[in-house]
Amino acid sequence: MRGLVRSFRRGAEYERHQIYLLVRYVIFTIGAEIATLEPIHVRFIHAFLIDFPELRPYLESVRTGLIPLPSRSPEATSKLVVKATKETILTAKIRGGFHIYRVQIQLNGKASFGLVSAFRDDYENPLTIYTPIMEDNGLRHDLLACLSSNKLEIHFFDEIKRERFAYRSRDLVKSDVERVFATAEIYPNMDNFLEAHHAAVAWFSARCEVDDENALEAKLGEPLYDDDFSIANMEDVHQNLLYSPIVSSLVRNDPGLESEDDIAQCLARSFKSGLVLVGPKKQADGLE
Repeated sequence: MRGLVRSFRRGAEYERHQIYLLVRYVIFTIGAEIATLEPIHVRFIHAFLIDFPELRPYLESVRTGLIPLPSRSPEATSKLVVKATKETILTAKIRGGFHIYRVQIQLNGKASFGLVSAFRDDYENPLTIYTPIMEDNGLRHDLLACLSSNKLEIHFFDEIKRERFAYRSRDLVKSDVERVFATAEIYPNMDNFLEAHHAAVAWFSARCEVDDENALEAKLGEPLYDDDFSIANMEDVHQNLLYSPIVSSLVRNDPGLESEDDIAQCLARSFKSGLVLVGPKKQADGLE
């Protein structure tokens, strides 16, 4: 059994939310304000880390960026993981895709390039992800193979490794992909990485309409699944004292608990376990 779908009744209203539970872990209590749980049906959900759990450590090691997973055969499906902030992910969903720019820079008098992925919430000042194309790291080849494949699926993860949604990509023009990822005279290395980054930022801030037209557009097609569910990996309960299986959404009318939990998870990257407290209460009056 891959998934459980429940309907939660609150008073006279029904609020449907689908909870995905990995069966090797313990089922948790959803919340005190839920009066009844009524089983509806069982549905299979092909979320990325459920289909490929062995890739979880790798995804956790990447803070933000593009993670290409090209297929080994033309018949197989390639995967592109976009790991970004929830605001960036929401923009991709609303706009139906994002754009990848080939950023032309000069290093030691020779032509080089990097990548900037733009998510146009604001056309003039979009949300961006900078991807350096370093020498000999294979990223250019993997991205080229991934975006040139016949079948491509794009999975969006937030900074706390939660998969938000996934889409099949609409067909990309192969000649446009090859143009964006064409070889350069020289590639950045660890010695001139900051120089390359500053040059890329300067180029992108001064881009023109022609640069916008030449950008590669990654369009989102058919969704791989409905996004009205939450994935609760109960392994986190044992490994992370801050983990709480709450429902998290991209659109938040009242940030409250959801944003508080996100901030705590980010702080936990820099502080030892037990040093970050969520909602501590005073002994004197029991209030936070």
